[in-house]
Amino acid sequence: MIEEMTRKDTINKDTVHKMLKNNKAYLKGLEAERRELIQQLSDCQKQLADLELFADIQNEISISPHIDQAAVSNGHTGDPVGKLVCIRNTKYQSVERAIRHIYAELERNQMRAEAAFWIKYIYNLTQEILPLHYSIMHQLWFTYTGTYRQIALEERISNAKIRKILENEVTAVYVIVTAVIDHYEKDQITPELAREILAKEKDFYEELTNVEKGKQGKGE
Repeated sequence: MIEEMTRKDTINKDTVHKMLKNNKAYLKGLEAERRELIQQLSDCQKQLADLELFADIQNEISISPHIDQAAVSNGHTGDPVGKLVCIRNTKYQSVERAIRHIYAELERNQMRAEAAFWIKYIYNLTQEILPLHYSIMHQLWFTYTGTYRQIALEERISNAKIRKILENEVTAVYVIVTAVIDHYEKDQITPELAREILAKEKDFYEELTNVEKGKQGKGE
């Protein structure tokens, strides 16, 4: 039985951070996983077809007229044909279970991919409502080496401050994603709606506002 899942089940704060930090690599990994699962599914379906053919062959086999050689017991235990059919049934059921498992994994993979696209979409929309200094985040998500230090120096922000800003960014997107994922279609989500959702997180929203006010007060 395929385990029921929702898109929201696939989303947590770590997932959001991973999406924002390296969205392309994450999606590429999901696509590779999907292709591997499809190949496994194809192999299993071929195996299942072979077993079905095998079953047809066995059904055409009649029990030997030398019944004493077959040593039939309840139609199965001593019946060579019965044994073959039972073995075939066991293998058949095993492959069926494998196929159900692969379908379940494909479904989970699809949900993770949908979650990734939603988070990226809402992240881009979130940029319209977050404080102005968050514009540097687009560059920070994709690099941690020389560019990271260069931006920190140019913006005169410590690494600790940047990490705090990054954490705020993740939290902001996470708040919005979890609020809208099951309630709105993409074309229904507007900056105004996102701002309204974020404003409900009063403490967090005030923190963002205060950071922005402090930055503007220093003329940065």
